[in-house]
Amino acid sequence: MPAHSASAIVERLHSAGLNLSLAPTGGLAVAPSSHLTEDLRALIRSSKAQLIDWLTAVNDAASHAPDPPDDPQDWKELAAAYHATTSTARPASPPGEARATDNAAA
Repeated sequence: MPAHSASAIVERLHSAGLNLSLAPTGGLAVAPSSHLTEDLRALIRSSKAQLIDWLTAVNDAASHAPDPPDDPQDWKELAAAYHATTSTARPASPPGEARATDNAAA
């Protein structure tokens, strides 16, 4: 059996309708098990350590949120920067409908 990357194996399992996750005991959990074929079971068995390493790395990377600022002033600066870069424009009126402010000049 040729060697496959863990991400390619995960993609193959997903395309078969399977979800792969780490089990609380440290092993693999695959659901729904009714979708597993003998070929997929063999692929998972032969790549188990690689899949566990890959899932662990993906979960670790996803769980690292940045540390919040210690100084409340830093929060205000972050909020101001966020609001300065986000659009506050109102959406256009649907065709044939005017907003109340559109009729004020009429």
